[in-house]
Amino acid sequence: MNNLKGKSILVSGGAGFVGGHLVEELIKLQSNVIVVDINLNKHSYLFTEKLQLKAKVIKLDICDYKKLLTLIKKYKIEFIFHLAAQALVEEAYKNPKYTLDNNILSTINILEAV
Repeated sequence: MNNLKGKSILVSGGAGFVGGHLVEELIKLQSNVIVVDINLNKHSYLFTEKLQLKAKVIKLDICDYKKLLTLIKKYKIEFIFHLAAQALVEEAYKNPKYTLDNNILSTINILEAV
């Protein structure tokens, strides 16, 4: 993983449980970490461990292709860890379209943008 030192890395869903821990490890590797998440919960690991001070954190809905593409170009992203998802089963039943958009369209947007 030493080849990630100094690289611009996008972590979608970086304010989530897994994302926050990944961001922490990437920071330890001295990567330039850009976190995008639609829900920047101040009680998440990302914020409780003050990782936002060492990474660029941006509130962004990656279902918005134009904004995602602009961000990837602006920060010259070299690697992407796509962890963004709506993973709550109850929420999926209540709002299936949002869940599909968030889990499928966002992945398509990431693939198209790179």
